[in-house]
Parts: sequence; C-alpha cells; structure tokens
Amino acid sequence: INFLQVMNLAKKNIISIKEVKDLLSRKSVGLEFFIGEKHSFYWLINKDGVFFEKFPLTERKLKECLSRISYNIFSNRGGKKFVIDSSYAGFNPKELNIFYKKYFEKIFKKISPGKNVIISSDSSLLVFPFESLIKKYDLNDVKFLVDDYCFTYAPSLSFLKLNILQAHKKLPMKGVLAVGISDFSGINKTVAGAYFENLRYSDEEAVEIASLFKNSKYFINKSATEHNFKKVCRNFSVIHISTHTIINEKVPIFSKVILYPSPEWNEDGLLYGYELSKIDFHARLMTLNGCETGRGKIFKGAGLFGISKILLSSGIESLLVTLWPVNDYFAKKFMIKFYSILREVKDPKVALQKTKKYFIENVKYRDPFFWSSYILIGNSSNLDGVLFENKLPSWNLIILFIYSIIILFFLLVSFVYKRFI
Repeated sequence: INFLQVMNLAKKNIISIKEVKDLLSRKSVGLEFFIGEKHSFYWLINKDGVFFEKFPLTERKLKECLSRISYNIFSNRGGKKFVIDSSYAGFNPKELNIFYKKYFEKIFKKISPGKNVIISSDSSLLVFPFESLIKKYDLNDVKFLVDDYCFTYAPSLSFLKLNILQAHKKLPMKGVLAVGISDFSGINKTVAGAYFENLRYSDEEAVEIASLFKNSKYFINKSATEHNFKKVCRNFSVIHISTHTIINEKVPIFSKVILYPSPEWNEDGLLYGYELSKIDFHARLMTLNGCETGRGKIFKGAGLFGISKILLSSGIESLLVTLWPVNDYFAKKFMIKFYSILREVKDPKVALQKTKKYFIENVKYRDPFFWSSYILIGNSSNLDGVLFENKLPSWNLIILFIYSIIILFFLLVSFVYKRFI
C-alpha cells in the first residue's frame, strides 16, 4: 500500500466505535476532537464505553489560544527564519494553565492517571503537544500533564486502524540503524542552490545511540548516503535519522530527508516523500530528529498529511518527530536519554514520557520549548523481543573474562589431577 492509497482508504473507511474500542488496550484511551467554525465536539473512548460531548473551543478561539501560548511557534509560521532559542519561542506558562483549565480539565478528570492518551483531530490540536499543558501553576510548583499521562498522536483513528493492521503483517526484524550527518559541506557542493548548516552533534548522536544496542549499525557523514540507507533500512526494527529535513506542508510527497548523494547509483541524496512511500519498511519505531518533521497539511475529516503519514503508510509502526526546530546540542542530549530509557522499558511512549519528565526536573531545560517539541505518532507498542539485549558495560566484560579464566584454571587442574594422580 502506498501513500496515496492510504490517503484514499483513510477517507473512505470511517471507523466504528466498536472498532476503536477493539483497538484500545485497557491502559489506553482514545480522545478525538472535531473543531468547527461554530460548533465543536469530542469523543472519549475506552474499553468500557464512549463519552461524547460538545466542546467549547472553535477554530477561531483555538488560533487565539495557541497564539497567546507562543506566538512565534503557533502563529508566526512564515517569513523570518526561525531562531532556535527558548526565549524567542516565548512559551507563556500562565496561558498553558489557562488553556488547560478552561478547555481540558473537565475531560482529563475523566481519565485516570497512568493511562496512554491517543490524541486525534482534524485541527491544529494535532500539532499542539498536550504534554505541555499545565495542570497546576504557582511560584513553587508547576505540574505538566505529561507528569500523569503518556501521549501518542494519530492523524485520525481510521488511519490508526490501518496503521496497526499493516504493522502486524510486517516481518519481525531486530536491531537499530542510526544515521547522523554533521558535515554538510559535501552535500552543499552537489545540490544546486542548497545551503545546509552543519549540525555539530548529529554524528556523535548516531554513534552513541548505536552503541547502546547489539545488532546495531550506523552511517555518519559521507557514509550516510541515500544508497546505503535504502540498502539496509528494511532490516532493522528501530531506525534513527538525525539530519536536515525539508517539510513541504502543501505537497507532503515533495518533503525530503537530506542524505549524502550516491552518484554511482544515480541517487542525489534527496530522499523525497514519494521515494519513502515505495520502501517496504519493517521498523516498529523510526525517529526523524530534524526540523518540524511532525508538521504537514491538515484536512478536515481526514487529519494531518505530512511526511509522518507517508512513513506510517510505508510500514513504520510509530514515529518520533518534532513540531519545531530545537537546538542541536539539546537534541543530542534528549535522544541519548530517550534511547537509554527505551532499552530498559522497551515501550517508546513510556520512554518518551520518562525522558520529558527527566528534563522537566532540570531547571535549564524545564521550558516546554525544549522537550515538548517531540511527539510520538502512530501505534506505540512494546519492543520487547525486537530490541537486542543491552550491551554489557566494559567492567562487566572484564569480570566475566576473569571468571572464565578462573573456571578454566580449575578445570585444567582437575584434569591434570585425574590424569596423573
């Protein structure tokens, strides 16, 4: 199934309430919003039932609220170049608290803490991180919604069903592929009219992530070619890509991931959305650690269409993406922490929640600008059995080696004693 087919399927196949309930686990809750110009509604769905109610947030009010939360991120989307700085983002914590209290507190009182909340909408709510909503706000205590819940996002619940069914048909691959490009000088020389700034920490990020897992492979800088990626990407359960990504919100299939060219294979290094849609991925998780990889065009009744939906329709089960640009150094820190936690808990949504809570506890990175840019789209399931066991630390290997020598020594002594005495 390619991207255009999935678009048509998602539009034609309206999922029933019973089908949604069948998709949900006991720990999950579906929360779908319809935001209209005059009237809005929400559906709260779990295994036990459905709650449907009018919602007091219209399109106009939503834009006004998001603009007050951060004008530069949610309103000023064109024109000037985005400055990667938390002060520029200007998140207003008071407005995050007002937004929660006025529109969402009543809803989340119906959801027990500890649940995974699947957000779906055909409005700008799908590119707003619910994790950043503030439940409690005073000088001594700030409590974000991510403290109580895991969050995943779906372009639509109809598409989520297709995503889950397609993922179940995939081969059970294992291991991690990490791709990172820091030096874009070679790419800038070969791509006409292009200039990509170097990402100082992306290559280190890929190497460190690969080092956390067995059966891992990494491509960095000049080895991170389009040909090398296409050759092996079908063979891994987790794929991590840290490079520049250019998102075309109007025509998602022309969005592109920037890799090194492979002239001998007639590959220009620009991995377009329509090329990604032709790759038969078997990965359970892919991370696109580039600029605004979670954005796209929103269609009424069908949800968000972007490079994320292309990849989900190509077989990726869940995607970790960004909603706005984040500082390269922080991006590396965030990703290393996320994968370190993932190898322990095995569940991407839980690992992401724990990672965000870790950075909230750090005063330097508490601002939602840093950690709330990352969201998980698609069906996040447990990766136990597809991630190889953690690599042993070097001191464990040394102890294991010493024990082996001791055992061999005693075996040899025993043999000699029996042979000659």
